[in-house]
Amino acid sequence: MLDSVFVSILDLTKVSSLVILAVIAARLLLKRAPKVVSYALWAVVLLRLLVPMEIQSPVSLLPELKPTTQSYALEDEPISAVNAGVAAYQAVGDVLNGGIGTQHVPTDRVDEAGNVEYVVTDFDDVWILFGSYVWAAGVTGLAVYSLFGIFKLKRKLREAIRLEEGVYLAEGIESPFVMGMLRPKIYLPQGLTDGERSYILAHERYHIRRCDPLWKALGFAALCIHWFNPLVWLAFSLACRDMEMSCDEAVLKTMGGSIRSDYAASLLKIATGRKAIVGGPLAFGEGDPKGRIKNLARWKKPVIWLSILAVIVCIVLAVCLLTNPVTNRHSKGSHIFGQLDALEGNWLRLNCASGEIMEFTLADDYTIPEGIQVGDHVMVRLDYRNETKERIINRVALTGESLPALPDQAIEDTIKRMNGTVKRGQFAAVSFVTLSIGETGTASMDLGDTRVETVEVRGMALYQVYTNRNGKLHEVSGSHIPVALKFRVTDGGEYILSEYWQPRDGSYYAQDL
Repeated sequence: MLDSVFVSILDLTKVSSLVILAVIAARLLLKRAPKVVSYALWAVVLLRLLVPMEIQSPVSLLPELKPTTQSYALEDEPISAVNAGVAAYQAVGDVLNGGIGTQHVPTDRVDEAGNVEYVVTDFDDVWILFGSYVWAAGVTGLAVYSLFGIFKLKRKLREAIRLEEGVYLAEGIESPFVMGMLRPKIYLPQGLTDGERSYILAHERYHIRRCDPLWKALGFAALCIHWFNPLVWLAFSLACRDMEMSCDEAVLKTMGGSIRSDYAASLLKIATGRKAIVGGPLAFGEGDPKGRIKNLARWKKPVIWLSILAVIVCIVLAVCLLTNPVTNRHSKGSHIFGQLDALEGNWLRLNCASGEIMEFTLADDYTIPEGIQVGDHVMVRLDYRNETKERIINRVALTGESLPALPDQAIEDTIKRMNGTVKRGQFAAVSFVTLSIGETGTASMDLGDTRVETVEVRGMALYQVYTNRNGKLHEVSGSHIPVALKFRVTDGGEYILSEYWQPRDGSYYAQDL
């Protein structure tokens, strides 16, 4: 359950990172526009961080990203935090020992004999599994830290004196702030002049009218969830700055630019430089006081046409960043290869070569040729998707299960390369006995010819290194071990290695086998 949530968070954070970079770029372009415009753009980031978006549009600025859920294989496995840590520890050791991409992970299940059951998976799955527990610890730590800070602050406010509706005077606080979301209150420190108090109350009341305490709380929740992403920390900091600057500008716009110097002096006086509670209340002296004072010095009453243009840019950018690109994963004319798993009327289910189970609906004017039945290896051609997102196909054809001949030279060259470079004066010899050949990944077919994209070969490899001394061969080293090789086959028939496996030495040998 926890790792499934973490996988979903990884998908959200990948998209959100791109959105954050886009908003930062837009923020620079809108440098002279009212800060409320750039502040509004951070709402797009917040939605992307917290809500999975399913809306597609051709104007989306985002690329199509592969979901993490497609490659993660341990979702339904009962694996505790301890076992996840053991798996991560073994994975690190495996990498240091020349690991080759797979890992045995102990589960919480035991067989009838009382032995712990293991699952075999890729290294990536181990990092996601272990990372989910680290992620949960980080979320908990941030939340507890913030709650503890707020609890301490509330203890200071027990003796606060009510000045007027929603405004209190408190001892022991250094800066004015707004606290609370449903019924926010303004707390003021002692020693403020009447002028300073009027500026500060105008600033904080603008926060309340705009529901900024709620937005900051949601932003901190997003920060807790995505704490491992440095871009989210940057986004939270910049959003808080834009929030404060937009409030400053609103005060100047309401009370007039003549108060600019006094307002800046009040800000400088209250900016103590203390570290704020990240998820705590909105404090007047926070949010980059130096930058806020510079912004006050540059502020001019916004020109109407410039404000309208900035709003239009903000709306267009929001639409482009809140929508996903139109997926072309199965575009018109694409071919999908697999085994026919079920066939009923105009509906069929295909067990694809990639391991994915896909359902298809036949086009209205198409019927499956005679002789094709459940269990056959077939190719289907996808023509389009209708409004209900059904996969519509207009061609089904039988294919053979034949694989292209795998040249022995490709296997021998790979084994030599993976066992290291021999020293000068030495040479290596390889003998390989094939135990099995299988096809994996996706495959496509055109006019009856099958093109297999990935081939996996398993067998026994004898690797020997010799040297020539005085006209005689002398064995330097050697091994005789099982290996697995996965090749990607290009259109031109070239074999490119994509994965190489062999068992590790020592105590890992039996486990890997």
